[in-house]
Amino acid sequence: MEGVLESAQTFHWRRLRLHVGAETLVMDRRVPLSQRATVEGVRSYDEVEEALVKGSGRRVTLQVRLTNGHPDWEFPGVPRAEAEWAAGLIAGRLATRQRAAAAGFTGALPLASLQREADTILAGDTRQVVDLVDFILVQATHRGASDVHFEPFRAESRVRYRVDGVLQEALVLPLNVQEAVLNRLKVVSNLKVFETGLPQEGRIVARTGGRSVDLRVTALPTIHGEKVTVRLFDPQRGMLALGELGMSEETLRAWRGLVDQPQGALL
Repeated sequence: MEGVLESAQTFHWRRLRLHVGAETLVMDRRVPLSQRATVEGVRSYDEVEEALVKGSGRRVTLQVRLTNGHPDWEFPGVPRAEAEWAAGLIAGRLATRQRAAAAGFTGALPLASLQREADTILAGDTRQVVDLVDFILVQATHRGASDVHFEPFRAESRVRYRVDGVLQEALVLPLNVQEAVLNRLKVVSNLKVFETGLPQEGRIVARTGGRSVDLRVTALPTIHGEKVTVRLFDPQRGMLALGELGMSEETLRAWRGLVDQPQGALL
């Protein structure tokens, strides 16, 4: 899992630029009096140790420490807020790669264990909401779900998957966590976070298992707060054959007999 909802970000500092991508870091330098730039380094996150903000005051130095004997990258004179933002993004990418081997991000877990795994994520030190949203969506992809429903109730919020047309309750979230989860989904799908009284629709392209999955996000106001539905369009699933629809042998034989008829229509 490559960081389900992580988008790329490019920082411009004088003549230097840093591109924080999903898979790599790229440093380039703009050519004076030109729109062109020369690439000075490309590093995968396996070659990155950490990102540090050095110095005090309004402008600082961002240092990207590299492994395997590669010289560190330094970006001097960077506004502190932007340096901290870039360092936080890089730290998030490194944390994402470390968690990629966790069971919850490499395959479908038993439905009964999803709540325990979600509670473990929320008990972590950092990125709890980011990791929780990624975990919920990755599990939906592994389970072949077509929809994920975040449904608020009076005292709690429930997350349900729609698999083969049947809604399955996956886990329960406290209301304060539900608000943070919905805000995360709204931010990455370019919805208005402050707007809670009107329907909204957005889109995310997520990466999981080495492929892209299209997510359509819909937010609707309800009596207990906003309900968010995420529809998953996984190109790997494609069209199902007749025998893959879960019908019994008797029903399947009847359908095959109808399909083989030379005329008529099936409704």
